[in-house]
Amino acid sequence: MNIISKFFRTLILTLITLSACSAFAETVLTYGEPGPNRGARAGATKWFAEQVEKRSGGDLKIKIMWGGFI
Repeated sequence: MNIISKFFRTLILTLITLSACSAFAETVLTYGEPGPNRGARAGATKWFAEQVEKRSGGDLKIKIMWGGFI
């Protein structure tokens, strides 16, 4: 086996491994909310975070940091 075919074989195996690993990745965004975690605004913020997670199939999540937490 020559060096070029070894190189391409290694390259293809590496790409397959990397694509399989990224399929399990999820992204978590942090959202800083200045208000408390109660009331209409908090309800809407929680609903938005739930919808983002649901519509992205769990690939994207929003972590809400409520006022006074940080």
